[in-house]
Amino acid sequence: MVTYEYWRQEWLKKPVLNGEKKVIQGVGPANISFFITVVSPEVDCCTEALKNIFEQYHGRLSQSLGWVFKDIGLIVVSQRMNQMSVDTITLNALSAGAKDIHFDDSDWISIYCPAHQLEQVKDILLLEDMVLYRAEIVPVPKDLFPIYAQADGLALVALMNQLVQLPYVYDIAADFQLEEKWLDQDNR
Repeated sequence: MVTYEYWRQEWLKKPVLNGEKKVIQGVGPANISFFITVVSPEVDCCTEALKNIFEQYHGRLSQSLGWVFKDIGLIVVSQRMNQMSVDTITLNALSAGAKDIHFDDSDWISIYCPAHQLEQVKDILLLEDMVLYRAEIVPVPKDLFPIYAQADGLALVALMNQLVQLPYVYDIAADFQLEEKWLDQDNR
C-alpha cells in the first residue's frame, strides 16, 4: 500500500522556500483530508490555485481538518552528504531519540521523532557531526484510510502528482493509503 509518504519524498528534496508560510486544508477524492503547507510571497494566489485544482477532483478547501492530523518532528539527511553508512545514520538517529526512520530509493533518509523532542534530537545529531538538510515539525495523519475504489485511487494519484509539481507547495499530508498498482495507471 502507498501513502502520501510516497510523494513527500519529492517535497523533502525541495530547497527551503522564502515567503509567507500558510497551511491550507482540503478534502479531496473519497473525502480524504489534506494538510498542505505553501510558501510564497503570494499565498492568496496559491490558495486560489489550490482551490481550482481540488475542484477538478471533486474536492474543496476546508477550514477545520486539524483534528485529523498530529504534529511530529522530521529531520531529513542525505547519506551522501554525511558520508556515513545507513547503519551509522540509523544508529545515530535511534540513539538521539528517533522513533521511526524511512529510506527512499535515493540517498534521502527521513528521521521522525515526537514534535516536543525535535530540538533535542537535532542537537544530538549535530553533535555527531551529521549534516541536516531539513529539521522541522510537520503534520501526519492520525489514521490512514484505505482506498478500494479504482476511480478514487486514480483520482488521488493524479491529484498528488499535480500537487507535487507546484513550486509553492512545500509539504503535504493526507490520510489515505492506496494500492501501488494505481501509480502506474495514472496518465501523467
